[in-house]
Amino acid sequence: MKKLFNSARYAVQGLFHFIRTDRNGQLELLCAIIAITLGIILHISSIEWCLIIICICVVLAAEMFNHSIEKTNDFISRDHHKEIGQIKDVAASAVMMTVFMSIAICYLVLFSKIVSRFIH
Repeated sequence: MKKLFNSARYAVQGLFHFIRTDRNGQLELLCAIIAITLGIILHISSIEWCLIIICICVVLAAEMFNHSIEKTNDFISRDHHKEIGQIKDVAASAVMMTVFMSIAICYLVLFSKIVSRFIH
């Protein structure tokens, strides 16, 4: 049980370190808070909540992997290496793909509700 508690404690420490140090993660967290706030205001359904929560978790997890890849490569070498640059670019592209997916889903879930609630 102690090992499980320690693992959870280290994971929470990692999460807080990520939030404190990663600007993209901070921006994505702000977007998550906005999406959650809109979901509450617009009274979205349980299925819509599931989609929003999945999007938030996927984007933040992808950004955490990207952050870890960047920090690991920077630790290995601060010098410019073409291969390391390509690794970082691919990791950043993975985050970009999750962000695009999340924008599309949030648009589909929230936009029509915003229009019907605030425009009509």
